[in-house]
Amino acid sequence: MHHDHNIFLRAIKERRKIRLVYFREEDNSSPQDKLIAPMDYHLGHRATDKSDYYYFWDFEEADKGAPLVLEPGRIISMKLDEEAFAPSEFVTWDVSELPWFVKRDWGKLS
Repeated sequence: MHHDHNIFLRAIKERRKIRLVYFREEDNSSPQDKLIAPMDYHLGHRATDKSDYYYFWDFEEADKGAPLVLEPGRIISMKLDEEAFAPSEFVTWDVSELPWFVKRDWGKLS
């Protein structure tokens, strides 16, 4: 879990974007700075994968249709931004079939 985890949770609750600074590659080169939406946080999917992961929606890379997934060690900092986001900008699946791990009140997209 990253030391800014509470900021991540607050951003989900308040539907606010995060200023994320992170290392793009696992070799910790070239820090990136992006304004993104927090999506979810949970442990790895496979039984052998006990790492935790943060999921973000990168509006600049939205055409790729996949979230930005980072392990806590690749995240430098997360800061709450004043800019809000609408979950409908990136939630395209049935959340009743693939639910969130972090509880939230996003209406029908919760």
